[in-house]
Amino acid sequence: AFDAGGQVLGAAALAALVFAAIPGGGAVAHVAALAVALAAFALFLAQERRAGEGALVPPALFAAPGFAGAMAATGAMTFGIYGLVFLLPLTWLATGLLSARAAGMALVPCALAFFLVSQFSATLSRRLGLRAMTSGGVAVIACGLAVIAATDAGRPLSLAELGLLLGGIGMGLCTG
Repeated sequence: AFDAGGQVLGAAALAALVFAAIPGGGAVAHVAALAVALAAFALFLAQERRAGEGALVPPALFAAPGFAGAMAATGAMTFGIYGLVFLLPLTWLATGLLSARAAGMALVPCALAFFLVSQFSATLSRRLGLRAMTSGGVAVIACGLAVIAATDAGRPLSLAELGLLLGGIGMGLCTG
């Protein structure tokens, strides 16, 4: 079944959360956006409970610990690395460190590492186990984010590139 309410409320919660995370607009706008995000998320959860098996995200799925853990890991990976590959190039552009073309090229190591490592992640998952691969991949992503957090708006570029490389490797490990 198409869960229109879940779609609208989920999108509203995510949009408000993203708006709350974007600099500018002042503290009141950020707090208001965060409040809207929390309210929309609460309404989303209520909508999903009402929709039952026809829900966009059926709540019964979260009773399975493996699914809940995988969703937590996927959420951490998604918000961490995709937030990074969106915001870091914008920072490079805003500070004048890199041109648009150079910022795009600077993301290649992350994408290439993701592509190469993901080719082997299913095999590694069978050998090491899904839990080890997922948690290990998220941990490698976290290390990459920590390396980039240690930079000054992406400077030095070599350190930012190391962080992006680690992020790509971590994403590749999580893919399997």
